[in-house]
Amino acid sequence: MKQKIIFLLFYFMFLLVVPNILSAQSSENPFELLHRKGIKPSALPVDSAVLNNPFDLLARPSATALLLPTEAAKPIKKRREWKMPELDFKFNLSPTAVLQRLNFGVTTFILLTLAFFMTLLIGTIGKVFQGFANENAFNQLFREREGRGFGVYAILYIAFLIYFGIFLFYLLRHFQANFGFGHVLQLGICVGGVLLGFGFKHLVLWLIGVIFPVSREISRYNFIMLIFGASLGFLLGPVNILLAYGPEHLHEFLLWGTISIVGLVYAFRSVRSLWQAGRIFASHQFHFLLYICTVEIAPVLTVVKFILNQQ
Repeated sequence: MKQKIIFLLFYFMFLLVVPNILSAQSSENPFELLHRKGIKPSALPVDSAVLNNPFDLLARPSATALLLPTEAAKPIKKRREWKMPELDFKFNLSPTAVLQRLNFGVTTFILLTLAFFMTLLIGTIGKVFQGFANENAFNQLFREREGRGFGVYAILYIAFLIYFGIFLFYLLRHFQANFGFGHVLQLGICVGGVLLGFGFKHLVLWLIGVIFPVSREISRYNFIMLIFGASLGFLLGPVNILLAYGPEHLHEFLLWGTISIVGLVYAFRSVRSLWQAGRIFASHQFHFLLYICTVEIAPVLTVVKFILNQQ
């Protein structure tokens, strides 16, 4: 009995579904490709709704045909390409304006470095002047720093070399020495020349200490140069500021006075060095005199000769 009821249900469902399937197959499929039926798309009537169908495969008019006549006649403007503007780094400054800015930069650098040293290295500065004036204080400082390096004193010594290069720039400018370059490049040449010259001198001393058995004496001599150079740095710093912004009639006095003081300090340092280099002079007289002439005396005479030729 149950099997008959199930069979009747399937039979009625079949009668309801089959007519709908047949009617669907007889209607037109909107997604049917017309070229398969042999119908040309142009032969069919085109409805406005068909044109608005984005999925329609029929031939559609071009975009320019759909525009208004006035819009179609207008030419299409090309998009402008953005170009990065060219930056002009040329500063048309007079030599006087360049020198004023250079003086300001030099003065700012000197004041900042002096303030840094007087704030953080005041104890070291006191030891420097004690070692400069007293032989026993120098020997004590050397024993303290021997084997540990001369880091703090080397910082003061490098500052002295930069100050000395700045002083040399103002000295050459006072005597109207012309390198054929601008003020900034002349200052760079002076500072760089001083750094390279003294660096070469220390390199020669290091080679002498490696070749000959005088490494401890060479180390003492290097430390003497650091102490005396650091002491002179606190003289050259304020002098450079006065040369940058002081009155013109004082420049002659400042230059020659500073040269005289530097010469006296250099002579005092040479006497101290010779006193400590007695053993080297006794055993290596030829090499000692060769070093004195080539490394100590020749550079000084070269600078003096160059300045005199520029007058």
